[in-house]
Amino acid sequence: MSRSSVSRSLTARIFTGLIVRGRYQLRGVIYPRIRRHGPWISLGRNVEVSIQRAGVLRRERGLIVASNSRLYVRGTLSIGQQVFIGRGSNLSVFESVTIGDQVRIAEGVSIHDENHVFEPIPVLSSDRNLYTTRPVSIGARTWIGCNVSILAGVEIGADCVVAAGSVVTGSFPNGVLIAGSPARVVRELKRAEDPAVLRDVKAMTADG
Repeated sequence: MSRSSVSRSLTARIFTGLIVRGRYQLRGVIYPRIRRHGPWISLGRNVEVSIQRAGVLRRERGLIVASNSRLYVRGTLSIGQQVFIGRGSNLSVFESVTIGDQVRIAEGVSIHDENHVFEPIPVLSSDRNLYTTRPVSIGARTWIGCNVSILAGVEIGADCVVAAGSVVTGSFPNGVLIAGSPARVVRELKRAEDPAVLRDVKAMTADG
């Protein structure tokens, strides 16, 4: 088997999830639409990454995608450093989805930047091939709880928490707790302004 055949075979195995554990380097020469800015990516069982002809996946180092997740990319999917995508999650990118550094996405999360056009009825309600798109952005260090739906046009700031089961349709500032359907700001998250508190938090993080 030629070297190029081995490379194509390895890439196919990584993207269908047949390689279950480990960290792999995806080079642009093997899969041109993967823009490699970091040395490894880890995919769980049965992960499907489908990059269409015009699609681009840009990622930094340390991306982990857990089992049974699906990334469908027709537009541009940009993923920052040390991002975790929980099992059974679905990302559908027709225009643009941007995920910041250290974002944590729990299981069963759905992120879509497209909406099907269903009005006026009955002319368009039966046509499933028409859709509109608006970019989605999730700020750094944000935590997305399980079974959250994030819809087209959403902008979530940095350091936010989105409660489990929320349906997010709007835009939100940094550092807030978001919950509900449709999601709303519940409260601002506490901030450690005292340097001594910050030292304690850093110490706990280092110990963990």
